[in-house]
This record gives sequence, structure tokens and C-alpha cells, in this order.
Amino acid sequence: MQLQNPDKIVSNNKTEQGGFMKKVRNVALAILIAFLIISVCHAKARKPSELMQIPEFAAASPEERLAWINAKVTSKEYTSTDISIDVMGRLIMDVLIKEKTPQDRMKKYGEIRQKYTKLGATFDLEKHLAVEYLAADPAAKEADILGKCKIIQGLHKQKILSWPGIADLHRGMMALHLATSAEYQAMTPVQKVEYLKSMDGLNIVSNQTSSAFSKFVAADLMSRTPVAEQPELFKQIDAASDFFTKTAVRTGYID
Repeated sequence: MQLQNPDKIVSNNKTEQGGFMKKVRNVALAILIAFLIISVCHAKARKPSELMQIPEFAAASPEERLAWINAKVTSKEYTSTDISIDVMGRLIMDVLIKEKTPQDRMKKYGEIRQKYTKLGATFDLEKHLAVEYLAADPAAKEADILGKCKIIQGLHKQKILSWPGIADLHRGMMALHLATSAEYQAMTPVQKVEYLKSMDGLNIVSNQTSSAFSKFVAADLMSRTPVAEQPELFKQIDAASDFFTKTAVRTGYID
């Protein structure tokens, strides 16, 4: 066995350590920038105690406060960062809590979102409302996992819930379904891709959600296939998959 030159080993180690430290510094810088952005937004955001010092806001009912903020953002006196997502969620919840059932709260939330279009995002509130709805609505309680997904997707189609608000909820339910479905597990990879694509047409979940799973079902198959045969296999995947999946596979393997 030929021994390496010790000086060369030290040099290589220094190079590797230098590259590693550069990556660490880049990550640290990215974290610092993100922290500063968040800090600035939080510093700028108005606290509830500050809002309550405004007589017009303090005297308003919970829903009138939403209308007041909506008007301020519409007139550009406020921006979307003036009210943090936590405060916005609290202000909307102050309105919803007066509703008797999760179904009523869901309906009211949809009305708020359609009426006051300038309010900031409240994605975590949407997940909370969706979970409460699934636990209380008679049809949702009896539905299987895909049925529950379809009910939530229906609320999205009605413009009550946003896609970002329900996406990870749908992904969690889809993961459970796919991991426990003997029928799905018995499918070939291409059949799995076709099955996942069908979810959008059946209004179970959107392609933006199902593609999170189908992309790497297809990628797994492509990586198992000799490079020379991948272009022909991609034709099958292209025909079977949604836009997001075929684009990801084409970018990763064909382009």
C-alpha cells in the first residue's frame, strides 16, 4: 500500500476544514439575516396594548376592529406587517369565539375573509379551524382519510380556507393514507404516480399537495433505471404525472 505524503494530507485537511468553515459562516449569516428581518417586523408590528390606546379601536366591537384594520391597510396607512400574524389570529378568534359550533366558526371565518380582504395571513388559525371542523361535522366524522381530505379541499374550493393554510394538514393525512393503504403499496411506481395525479381531479387534494409525494416515487424509479433507459422511462412518467412532478423529474434527470 502506498503511503500519502503527510504534508499533502495536512494540506487537504486544511482545504476541507476551510470549505466546511465557509459553509458554517454562510449558514450563520443566513440565520442572522432571517433573525434581523423577523426582529424588524416584530419591532414594527403593533401590540394589542398599543392598538387599545387608539380610542376608535378600543371602542369598536371585535368585528368592527377587523373592519378598522382592513380600512387602514386599504388606505395604505398600515401595511401587512403592522399587525403580526399572532395578533391578527387573536383578533379574528375574538370574533369566531362567539359562534356556537366549529361549523359556524368555519362559515364565519369564510365570511370574514371574503369581506375583509386586506387582513394578514392566519394559516395556523385555518389549521385549527379545519381540525375542529373534522372532529365535529357529522359527515367528516364518518369519512375515511381521503373523505376528510376531500371535505377540507371543498372548503378551500369555496374560498374559505387557503391552500397554504391546509397544505401541511393535507400532506399529513395523505402520508398516513399512503403508508397504510395496502392497495396503494401494491401498485407499480407509475401506477402510484397516476393515482396521486388523480387526487386533483377527484377534488381530494390539489396537485401542489399530491406532487410532494409523487415527485420522489418517480425519482426513485428513475434512479433505479440505467441512464441510457431513463429518457424512454420518462415518457411513461410524463404521461402519468401532473405538471409539478413531470417538471421535477425532467429537471433532475433529463435536462
